[in-house]
Amino acid sequence: MGKAMALSPQRDFDAGAHAIRRLNACGITGSQEALTTRSVMNAIKALDDAGRLTAWVVGSLPVVEAALAPGEWGETLFALRDSYRTRHFRPDAGKVFLDGVPTSRTSAMLEPYLPDTLHGCCFRGSTTLTVPQLARALADCEARGIAVKIHCAGDGAVRSALDAVEVVRSFNGPGLLHQIAHASFIDPADVPRFAALNVAADLSPMLWFPGVIVEAIRTTVPEKRVDRFWPNRDLHESGALIAGGSDWPVVSDPNPWVGIQGMVTRRDPTGMFPGALWPEQALDLATVLQAYTLNPARAMGMAHETGSLEVGKSADLIVLDRHLFRIPSEELAATRVLATYFEGVVVHEAEA
Repeated sequence: MGKAMALSPQRDFDAGAHAIRRLNACGITGSQEALTTRSVMNAIKALDDAGRLTAWVVGSLPVVEAALAPGEWGETLFALRDSYRTRHFRPDAGKVFLDGVPTSRTSAMLEPYLPDTLHGCCFRGSTTLTVPQLARALADCEARGIAVKIHCAGDGAVRSALDAVEVVRSFNGPGLLHQIAHASFIDPADVPRFAALNVAADLSPMLWFPGVIVEAIRTTVPEKRVDRFWPNRDLHESGALIAGGSDWPVVSDPNPWVGIQGMVTRRDPTGMFPGALWPEQALDLATVLQAYTLNPARAMGMAHETGSLEVGKSADLIVLDRHLFRIPSEELAATRVLATYFEGVVVHEAEA
């Protein structure tokens, strides 16, 4: 065990290097790491110190104790931020898991799950923090300049998160741009609150079109509710900042082109699952591309450095094998990245 533990920093470094290569190959030059523990910060800093961090990375440090990040959280990690900060690594965000996932009935829902023998007929799940507890945590983070990514897979958790942000806004004014990660089940009454409260919707592809995960959710959540899953268009039209993510490695592939096609068509790009998931929520390609470029940079607090091609910003750009606006939307997922540039330097070239 001692030998394995001694090797773990090298394994973390190697895993981080692999992840960056994989992201660069997909055309990604910036990401927000979703749960940044001390070991993760060690690996990312070591990568940049070695000249191998070829992407902007924002770290999300656990704000409160979480099952996936036992041992250190909050002030213990916040106090270390400046010692880990590098040119390309910004440990400036926080992370809160406010609920779980619908498939295990651990998400907080406004309406009951389908009945089962363990939970009965009226089970709605629960949040990990009360609204006052979350509001206090957010206020403490804002005082340190830390914007928080809040995991909310159920519409009950989304409402609690928005309620907590509203409490903080009532005391502190506009404040930092916090994020609700997933923003998948949202009660219609809560959609306009994202823009009103300056909260970004961090969206996860592979989940907003028919697929394995959606079918699994149908076994626990009433059909009519699952049919109104991921209100992407409603969020966008209400003025909310929508930012495309990956949820990798929860999903097996960080390739954004699959998510881009799914966001435009609301259909499974692989063709394995028929039909469309709430097709009225489809978005046009221009809007979706901004959701994968400038909008995430804004959500990460880096729009002044990257996210668009402008004088004074980093030369982060990609070369593709096709003109996205001259092909059928059903071909978007097949897009190949021929080259990726980070700060003007080629960091990925496709094999001929």
